[in-house]
Amino acid sequence: MKFLNHIKLNNIFNYVTVFLLIPFAVTLILLFAYTAYTTRIHQQGIFHTAADDIAENVEASLVGVMNETRMATYSNDFIYFCNSSSYESVDRYGQTVMAESQTGIFSYPEVVCMVLNNTSCGYYLPSFRSFDALFLRQEMEDIVGTLSAEGTAAVLTVREVNRLPYIFCSIADRYGSITTVVDPRKNPVYANYCSIYKENAAFDFSVSVPEDRRVFSKALPLVELNLFYSYPARYPLSGIQITLLAVILFLLVLIPLSLWALTRSISKPLNLISRSMEAITAGDFDQRIPPVNSIDDICAYAKGINMMLDAVKRSKEEEIDSCMAAVQAQLQYFQLQIRPHFYLNCMKNLNSLIDLKEYDKAQLLIYALSKYISHAFSDAKTFITIRDELEAIQNYVELCNSLAYEIHLEFKLSGECAGMNCIPMSLLTFVENSIKHTQTGSALTVSISIETFYAGNSEKKLKFTIRDSGGGFPEEVLEQQNHVDLKKPMYRRSHIGIFNVRYRLFLVFGDKAFLTLKNDGPSAVVEIVTPCEQSSERQLYEYTNRG
Repeated sequence: MKFLNHIKLNNIFNYVTVFLLIPFAVTLILLFAYTAYTTRIHQQGIFHTAADDIAENVEASLVGVMNETRMATYSNDFIYFCNSSSYESVDRYGQTVMAESQTGIFSYPEVVCMVLNNTSCGYYLPSFRSFDALFLRQEMEDIVGTLSAEGTAAVLTVREVNRLPYIFCSIADRYGSITTVVDPRKNPVYANYCSIYKENAAFDFSVSVPEDRRVFSKALPLVELNLFYSYPARYPLSGIQITLLAVILFLLVLIPLSLWALTRSISKPLNLISRSMEAITAGDFDQRIPPVNSIDDICAYAKGINMMLDAVKRSKEEEIDSCMAAVQAQLQYFQLQIRPHFYLNCMKNLNSLIDLKEYDKAQLLIYALSKYISHAFSDAKTFITIRDELEAIQNYVELCNSLAYEIHLEFKLSGECAGMNCIPMSLLTFVENSIKHTQTGSALTVSISIETFYAGNSEKKLKFTIRDSGGGFPEEVLEQQNHVDLKKPMYRRSHIGIFNVRYRLFLVFGDKAFLTLKNDGPSAVVEIVTPCEQSSERQLYEYTNRG
């Protein structure tokens, strides 16, 4: 293997001839041997499948015949037939049973005849499908007599008639019985396969299992009957395979000539590219491959390498800027999550509830606080569903209400919005701001509505609207928010939450997301528009690194 590592492009023709063409010729021989073997296996598979299909259809038909025969025994006429010893009564009821049941029983082509027998008066009434079956009358009568003894409930057996197996299904009750005779060779699937493979395979039924190893057999579970089949051993090559062999032999001659010509035309430019790549691998990323004169693919290859190096250089510069901006947004995001005064107030309130022995309220406060903290410190790189974000808002409002606030929260969602995704704390941040900066001394009402709509380019989008009754935004805040340059983010000392949400929307969705702040009378209104994102498994970094 070390020898192969030192192969030179100038000598590649010799190496290819020695190491590729000879194995190719050997592989060709093995390929055609394998083709003949797989052809044989395929033939066997076809015949085995045919045998399985025949056996399944014969069994299915036999089950159907048994059911139809059993259905005939459910009639009152059959009961009277079996319990009568008068020849006239037996004949009258037997004719009725025969007329009513033979349509269903003879609907199966495997049924050659059906017989009604009453041992008390020696009554025997057969009905044959065809004229040929009439010659089996005596043999059938002898066999039916042995199957319809008194007290026999049901008999399913195989008997040979003129050295051919027939299946007898007999159901008896007291003196009478009904027997259906089935010839499995009349099965349509069996006849079809015999017609299709008449020159390539033979199928037949037998009570015994053949001893010849070239003959295969398959037992029918319902009766003691075997389906055996045989086929000749052949290893044919089709016309397509012979054509393929001729083409490959032609290629054995053409490939060496083509390799010799291509080696002369590509070895020099490839050597030039190889030397340039060695310099680039050594760390000289300013190295570029000089123009080469060769086939179009090699020229495009050299040009593509140069373009890739230029793109990598630009990408690294952009990546540094993007990473710095993303880190700054993450720091602001984590800073936004840390609220020591809020948590301290929660702890004080919890201590007061415990002192007052209001353990139920304390337990509810602990549960709501734990859920809020879990949401606030969740993985910032993962989308969450709108349902989870609204649940976090509900928990936060409950916490605030437990700290002597009076906040009313309202939700309005279209049916499909709850399972869609949003950026973590994108809505909760504004609810917190509404509670923190309310300018009224009365109860605060916060309403959140979420709906979907289609933009002008038929792109489906989400619209979040947060409205509160806290007196609205100060004018200087609205003015400041209308002149934000998101391409030059910087650390903020005030209104961290608003800038954080706005910048994270920009990092994830670019120009496809919008955040608008405005006043509507005494109400502050926040509108957020984002593309619909329904894949909960996607990560935020899949967007921020997409450039």
